[in-house]
Amino acid sequence: MKHHILLSFTTAAILVTGALSVSAAESLVDGYVKSGGGVAKNSYGECWRTSYTNSTEKLLECGYEAPKPEPMAAPVPIPEPETVVVTKEVVATSTAVSLTTTIAEMVDIKAGVLFGFDSAELSDDGKSIINERVQRFSGKNIKALEVKVVGYADASGPAAYNLKLSERRARTVADYLEQNTRIPDDEIESVGMGEENPIADNGSREGRKLNRRVEIHFEGTMEK
Repeated sequence: MKHHILLSFTTAAILVTGALSVSAAESLVDGYVKSGGGVAKNSYGECWRTSYTNSTEKLLECGYEAPKPEPMAAPVPIPEPETVVVTKEVVATSTAVSLTTTIAEMVDIKAGVLFGFDSAELSDDGKSIINERVQRFSGKNIKALEVKVVGYADASGPAAYNLKLSERRARTVADYLEQNTRIPDDEIESVGMGEENPIADNGSREGRKLNRRVEIHFEGTMEK
């Protein structure tokens, strides 16, 4: 058993040595004839060679190709930076959006509907008419609203008396608005104009009826 192992090892060593010898022999070429510090050449410019010596030089001037450069190693790829995605949870919250509208309106109510003859006391029908006409101004949606109640009279009778009557009637309507709407008291103003600013002819019964009136002016903003 030992002899077989030794024989195998020896054979392997011989094969390796032989392979090295062949490789070394392939790298050798015939030697060059030197002259004047260079290679001697014939009249054709060919290098003089001798088989008595070997050389490892493969000169370009003697027809050998330049050794091929060793292939460059492929560049190591640079890894691209990792993209980090940061997610943020968005929680929806309800937001109240307030829309406003501008108010500039006038409600005209005839005095004959609101009051009895020569009276400044509101009738039940008069209260119902006011509630109906100003209903949309009496809710919580008021932001900034100014109210002006203006009383008018016709031209029959003394002007001073008619002025006082128009003032009392305007004040009665203003008090009713203060008590029955959400409009702040300090935003409601009343004034009597007497016979001024007629809207019809005081020379006719129908015209005087139209001139006896109460106007309620609304100005400001409200939430829709």
